[in-house]
Amino acid sequence: RIIRKVATFDFKGKEQPMELTFSREAHRELCEWKESVNNAIYSATESDAEKAVCGKLETYLMRFCLIIRIMKNICTEESATLIDTGSAEAAIKLVEYFREMENRVIRVSLSGNLDKRQSELLDALPYDFRTSDAIDIGRSLGMSESTVKRFLKNSALFRKEEHGHYTKMSCDP
Repeated sequence: RIIRKVATFDFKGKEQPMELTFSREAHRELCEWKESVNNAIYSATESDAEKAVCGKLETYLMRFCLIIRIMKNICTEESATLIDTGSAEAAIKLVEYFREMENRVIRVSLSGNLDKRQSELLDALPYDFRTSDAIDIGRSLGMSESTVKRFLKNSALFRKEEHGHYTKMSCDP
């Protein structure tokens, strides 16, 4: 309904440029997301693909804020020039949805490049496991301790929760 309303909106007579700014609260919300979520993920990962996603999402976030505010204006027939906290929060949710979809694509593509023993180890590991568990399972598959530890560094497949404790990333498309 909203998209239909935006798509059929009559812009005639409304062609004057309008500058949109962020409310103080919205700006704070976006800065907090950037520091506590996006920069944290960028710093924690060794994956060039995941780092590239972080950069793209910062650009998308600003665009989504703009799109959401314009859609609100059209739907409420307002001409607000302030991007509010609600718009910023909605844009952050949208960005995080796209991050998860991008990460799923990365994980699925990387999991297709695993050799037979790596695939077997990935399948045999529970969602939540310790390094020692992975080493034991890896040994049963003929893998050395160093090979298993190197495999666990793949941030597209595993998240290091704390020293010696990992979770598997979802590979469901």
